[in-house]
Amino acid sequence: MSNIDEIVKMVQEKLGVTPRIDSSQPSQSKVVQAQQPSRPTLTAKEKSAFKPEIFQPFDSFYYQPYISTVWNLLSRRHIGLPNYMVTDAFMAFYKDFNAVVENLKEPQTLWQKIIANLVSSEDFVKLNKVTVNSAELAIAGAFRFLYSIFRRGTRSRQADEQLTMQIPKDNVGAFNEDNIASQYIKNVTDIGERPCLSNPFIMRQEDMKNIVKRVLQEVQEVKKSVEEAQNIASKLSGGHGFTHEALSVIHYLEKPESFRRKVQLLRGLLHSFKFFTTAVSTTMQRATIESTHGGVVGISVLRDLKQIQDLVVQELALPESLLALRILSQQALVRQRAVSVQPVVFLDKSGSMAEWLEGDVSKISAGAGLALALHVKLNADVYLFDVECHKVSSKDIVKTLLTVEADSGTNITEVLKEIKRLPTSRQYIIITDGIDEVDENLAREVAKTHKVTLCIIPPCWEEVWMRVFKVVKVRSLSDLMPSKLLSR
Repeated sequence: MSNIDEIVKMVQEKLGVTPRIDSSQPSQSKVVQAQQPSRPTLTAKEKSAFKPEIFQPFDSFYYQPYISTVWNLLSRRHIGLPNYMVTDAFMAFYKDFNAVVENLKEPQTLWQKIIANLVSSEDFVKLNKVTVNSAELAIAGAFRFLYSIFRRGTRSRQADEQLTMQIPKDNVGAFNEDNIASQYIKNVTDIGERPCLSNPFIMRQEDMKNIVKRVLQEVQEVKKSVEEAQNIASKLSGGHGFTHEALSVIHYLEKPESFRRKVQLLRGLLHSFKFFTTAVSTTMQRATIESTHGGVVGISVLRDLKQIQDLVVQELALPESLLALRILSQQALVRQRAVSVQPVVFLDKSGSMAEWLEGDVSKISAGAGLALALHVKLNADVYLFDVECHKVSSKDIVKTLLTVEADSGTNITEVLKEIKRLPTSRQYIIITDGIDEVDENLAREVAKTHKVTLCIIPPCWEEVWMRVFKVVKVRSLSDLMPSKLLSR
């Protein structure tokens, strides 16, 4: 036996590793196998890197929903880990740094050493300050950390077997170096058809430093993006708190690109809302307020019995018989109200409206910004439609931007039917980028009795039947200026 073979055999015997058998040799050949020493069965509490006190003042079951969320996020990426590993990672990020350090066990296994390296990393203090006491951000930190060190295809049993191997006592202090212990990890990860851990898995302190630094950057991005999205949504919903699963940390972790897209839509909506809010003239606001709250612009003759409540004081002072005669003969004087410009906006919410209109502003963001501005300034009613049509609140408009999906078609006929049921005194604005179904006869009927402005956005093109309405071709935000769409 050569010197190299002797050294290899000595290392294998020391670590209890079974040498590989060369299948090319005859089966009757004598191959001496080093017997792997029996390993004591450890409980989950013993395998954990933390003392049980880490959970105080609650029981461990209190944190299980959050831990399950981390586990599910990893499972969707085909990474299976034992519950105690996921629990350790979550608690390291959720608890404050002092509690983490106080409850950290003296590392006896490879997994416990990994957590010890995590906690001792210089950037972990900064990272812990971001995630402490925030279940969602702790989930983000735990998920990104575990995802950084385990690869796709990891199985819970494999990870458990490999990382609960005890560190040789004479190598505990030198585990961070490229020594026998770290080489052992590399050897273990080479076993099987598909390695379980990153290969080679030599967790030097420098490796952990880079992992923690990357996780810190990712968690900070998550926090910033979620806060920005929720703040914008809250402002657009009337300043009240706004919660929606599409703006959660979990959604960001599951579909980061989708989340970033929704933030862009919200930014565009806020920009459009501010743009159109300043564009609504004071004259328009005053006319609506007068009409709604009793502003008077002059005196006129009573034409309708509904105007009786506006009879001037002089008429009310007359004897009842004389007043009745003047009313019947339409000679009674009444207060004249301002003409209302209170509009009704119908906004297309089909999937194609999520495409860009101008710069970073999408079609639906532009339309929603106009609708919200008119709602705030002129008390406008807002309807959303695709193949169906329904009235919504300002908060519903924001939710629509967060859930806009694949195109489901655009049926203007439903919009026209709704307009036909509404008062003829209102002004109606329809914003769309495509029309699938139109009842042309209905369009002509509505045009005779209602004031309708049809705003068409490319790729929608003008058709003959549209000419019964006022048509505005929209290629930029300026084409949606209220002064162009509303007539008094």
